[in-house]
Amino acid sequence: MNYILKIALIYCIFTSCAKEEETTLESTQTNFECNISSSDKSGRVLGFDILDTSETGSFTDSLNQAKAMGMEFLNIHLYWNSIEVDTDGVSGAPYVMGFVDPDNILSTLNSLANSYNIKLGLIISPIDIPGRNIPVDLQAAGTQFNDTAMATRFNALVDYLFAGASPLVDPSNVTSLSVGNEIDHYNWSGNGDSEADYGAFLFNIKSKVNSYGVDLNFTATLRGMISDTATYSALAGVVDNVSITYYPQNSSYEVDAANIAHEDFSNLSSTFSGTTFHLQEVGYQTSSVAGSSEAKQAEFFCEFFNAWDDHKSQITHASILRFVDNSVAKAEQTATDYGLSGNSGFIEYIRTLGLKTYDGNGVDKEAMNIIKLETGKRGW
Repeated sequence: MNYILKIALIYCIFTSCAKEEETTLESTQTNFECNISSSDKSGRVLGFDILDTSETGSFTDSLNQAKAMGMEFLNIHLYWNSIEVDTDGVSGAPYVMGFVDPDNILSTLNSLANSYNIKLGLIISPIDIPGRNIPVDLQAAGTQFNDTAMATRFNALVDYLFAGASPLVDPSNVTSLSVGNEIDHYNWSGNGDSEADYGAFLFNIKSKVNSYGVDLNFTATLRGMISDTATYSALAGVVDNVSITYYPQNSSYEVDAANIAHEDFSNLSSTFSGTTFHLQEVGYQTSSVAGSSEAKQAEFFCEFFNAWDDHKSQITHASILRFVDNSVAKAEQTATDYGLSGNSGFIEYIRTLGLKTYDGNGVDKEAMNIIKLETGKRGW
């Protein structure tokens, strides 16, 4: 799933926002118990996506609950062209390009990381499923990714983030910088780009990113990686790690078997034996429209932690998405953003990924308790 971090979302984290009424659709639930053996966390790093809140809940409540469950990092996703912008306020050339921290998102989360002793996973996307997200002057000029101008400009962005005695984001707070989100679903030819050119771009920015002690990643979907081994083996050889999004489901957004992580992680590990992975997003929806339930989500996360145990040397980080369900209105807007307006399968997928329900202050789903138990077993 392409996780687009809206400016309004961050605003709502730290302020009160208007709430919406909604009607939910859930299946009858049954209790599930996880009786699978576990192993120690052994250096693995656990994150939760807590940026969405329930109808009357707060970001702080979610943060404290997630911290109690072993949360060690939080992902933040922004587009390149939300940080490097035309600063003169006049549309069209000539452009006056400069850097901004949109609504103080980065500085606020950097302070949060310091206060709560957590890390930040940064995802800054020049490309994503909807298209290119590069600065307006580079886009207007048709600049290609293998052009050194593209790397020079992005390297300046990296300096804006990390340089100086009091950087906007302390690089010691950063787990990695992933550049490009779910790039296996990006329309390469339709946007006039190629994977080889993007590999050259990643190569040209790697030394700058690494100079701050930060790993460079890109993000792809798990099954997209496996389906194009040659392309993604080449790109994986350019970066330090590969970030992965993982939502086991079919093209109609119906969930796969709850134990599928064992097969998927084995395929990933054997196909890319020399690559280390960060699970940037892992989620499993509960809606009956998807053939799922709270019990099935709970079973999935039971199996997920066990499968992760088997591949812990190669899958070093994982972030569970998301802590709280989306509202119907937000899920419908996301569907519109993806060109899937009215697609009930997609809407329910987006809406019900949470470990808590949306209405009121939110109610823990069965998976919440399973995850608490499984993280505790492993020493988080």
